[in-house]
Order: sequence, then C-alpha cells, then structure tokens
Amino acid sequence: MKAMENDDNENLVLDVGCSIGHMGKILSICGFEVVGTDIKSNDVWKKIGTNNLQFFQSDVEHLPVQEKTFNCVGAFAVLEHVKDVPSFLYGVNKVLKDRGILIISQLPSAFGWTEFPNRVLNKSVHERHYKKHEVLSLLNENGFQLLHFSYDHFLPQFLPINFLNKIWNRCAKGLHKIDRVLSLLPLSHSLNIICRKFR
Repeated sequence: MKAMENDDNENLVLDVGCSIGHMGKILSICGFEVVGTDIKSNDVWKKIGTNNLQFFQSDVEHLPVQEKTFNCVGAFAVLEHVKDVPSFLYGVNKVLKDRGILIISQLPSAFGWTEFPNRVLNKSVHERHYKKHEVLSLLNENGFQLLHFSYDHFLPQFLPINFLNKIWNRCAKGLHKIDRVLSLLPLSHSLNIICRKFR
C-alpha cells in the first residue's frame, strides 16, 4: 500500500484482529487508509479490498511493517481474545507513531450483568473480562495514556428467542435511547477506551 510509504499520511489506520474486515471497510469508506490484520485469513478480504483497504494474515507482534507506521490502531472486540496482552500492547505500541491513538471497543466488563449468567454457567464466549482499573493500569504500564473511557451496552444486543428478538428489533430506536442513559452504569456489558501512546 502506497499510503504506508508516506510518513506524512495522517489517515493511516491499523484494524487489528479485523476478522472479515467490516470495520476496516467502514473506515475506508469514511476516507481512511486502512490495513486490516488477523491471525486467520478470510476469503472475504479479496472481495472487499480496495486501494485504501489492504489485509495481512499476521498477529500484531509480527506485522510486516516498519515501526511507527500508523497514526491510529483499532482493536474492536479483540483484546478479550488475546492470550498474551502485554505482548499484544507492545506490538501495537511499536507500530504506532509517537502520540498515536489506540481505540479499544466492546471490551467485556467484569461487572457486566448480561455476561454474569454465562460466566457462572461457563458458557461465555470471551476468554477474559476486565475491570476498569485493571485495563487502565495495563495500558499505562505499556505506554498508553487514557483520553476517554465509557461503558457501553447496558441492555443486551441480542435475545436468543426469536419472537422476543423480533419485538426487540421493532422497539430498537426507543431502546437505544434508554440504553445510552443506562450505559453510564458500571453494570454495562462492555468498556470503550481511547488512549494515546506516550512512550
């Protein structure tokens, strides 16, 4: 990607743990130059890749790019599946430019009420759940300064029973407004974090 060869490019984003690449696609449509990476390749990458959206099969620690390449790294619903978080954050820090931005979203909260029954029954799909102070301390130890923190999704986003899900979808607009207010509570499902590389 030519954009990666331009040190002055301020729109270069790494979507780490990109899966099928849907977030990268959205960011590229918004005008960003995006590189998506995942430990597993996906056939969809060939179909959605463009001049400003490219994919690599790699973990972030071994990404085939130079250090201090990206202005921003996004980890969207990723960190909870990472086995070695310090190594992951080291890899992110290495490819971020000085004062670059790291965005972490949909990080499962240790106190999220929608996750609690699944954890008790050992049916959670997430390997880790995070407390606010734990993840902020982890980020600070690995060279990141907090810029923004918020809770997200107090109300469940999916109901396993079809007819309930149909009712839920019909009420989505009103429920979304309620959810925005309730998501201020620590019992919400996930954490969203924006931080800056400071070393």
